[in-house]
Amino acid sequence: MTLKNTIKAVICSMLLTACKSNEIAIDQVTPMEQKSLINYFEVVPNENGFYYVDDQLTLNYFDFTNSKNLSLGLLDEKTSTYTYSYMGSTIYQYDKYLYYLTNYTNAEGVSYSSVTRQTLDGKEIESIFDLDYAANQFLIHNGYIICTEKKEDESYVIHIHDLSGKEKCTLEEEAYVDHFLADGDKIFYTTQSNNSPVLKFIDCKDLTNHIVDIDFQTFIFENLNKISVYTCEMKDSLEDTIIHASIIDMDTHKSLFNIDNAVVNYFDDNYIYTSSTNEKNMKYSIYDWNGNLVKEIFPSEELLGNEYNTDNMFWKTNGSQIIRIIDKYIVASTTIKKVRHFYVCNIESGHCTFVR
Repeated sequence: MTLKNTIKAVICSMLLTACKSNEIAIDQVTPMEQKSLINYFEVVPNENGFYYVDDQLTLNYFDFTNSKNLSLGLLDEKTSTYTYSYMGSTIYQYDKYLYYLTNYTNAEGVSYSSVTRQTLDGKEIESIFDLDYAANQFLIHNGYIICTEKKEDESYVIHIHDLSGKEKCTLEEEAYVDHFLADGDKIFYTTQSNNSPVLKFIDCKDLTNHIVDIDFQTFIFENLNKISVYTCEMKDSLEDTIIHASIIDMDTHKSLFNIDNAVVNYFDDNYIYTSSTNEKNMKYSIYDWNGNLVKEIFPSEELLGNEYNTDNMFWKTNGSQIIRIIDKYIVASTTIKKVRHFYVCNIESGHCTFVR
């Protein structure tokens, strides 16, 4: 599907696809606020800063109070038995541990994944359990560990495990599964049906999945039972292409906020945070729910505005996107000369700092 196609309305009646087992044994764990609109560039908030993983698979902690970055060492490394291993970029904090997914390929070329945890200081690392498949995505929420597996026929399987590793059930999708985001009793993800994007959620109460009946092209974020989405209106000239972004109430399907040539990255009870798509230099704008502009922040001359590829809408590698709001800080990710960096902006002062 190309962006030149007009996205047709997603025709949805509530779809219930029950798991193979309805047995629920929730080992309830309440995480810190873990929401992030881009799960490939995950950071974990913790008191006065956040944990993140750099391109060298090093765990780091950035402290807001002194703007210093502390390296906590390399993440899980297996022995020479394994010819290849890497740690997924999605990390979660539960209690005194960070959890992440490590993928391995052994000497025979067989790939599988392991759910790994380590202490916050990076000194103790242990594998919780191994999966008998190579997982693509990873999420922990409401006492469940959820992973996706891509099959040879390009279909996907969503595996739902309890915290001990026991598989509770599986859900199958004919197309890709992407963009996991958890909120309360719901775990949202995107897939595709009839060459159109579809937003679904898994109900943690009974482990069934449901379609969200909303027309959209790209899903960004969910909070307060509202979602931010955008569509791309292609023109003959790339410079004239328009991004239409909205926040939509999932109950009423009414549009609550609209903006052109920007993406709604995040919102809460008070404010809406956007990043520009047609500026030479990146601009972050903050609005109230009445649509009034509250603040504009220009991160750096080095962070170019989001310019989009006509085929797939992926941002160019030197673009920047807000990935999380932590207290009074904007945390963004940017790629410069093929190296991923994090960037922090103080919302009150507008001052921005490269993390690494």
